[in-house]
Amino acid sequence: MDQTAAVESRAKQIEKEYLSSLADLNVNSKPLINMLTILAEENLEYAQIIVHAVEKHLAKVKQFMSILTHSTTYS
Repeated sequence: MDQTAAVESRAKQIEKEYLSSLADLNVNSKPLINMLTILAEENLEYAQIIVHAVEKHLAKVKQFMSILTHSTTYS
């Protein structure tokens, strides 16, 4: 595996791990938030990947909350 492929593989792994941890964050959990912070600090070279993962998660949550709000409004 060449260096570029290794970096891309690591980036995908970090994104997957970060998205998985964000999915677990369904309550205000200081330990999980601390873990996410540490993971980000340990992978500063992948900051863009982590930011993209957070944006992706926020869009998903926003969409879910919109659906939830509309479904309870008309119930």
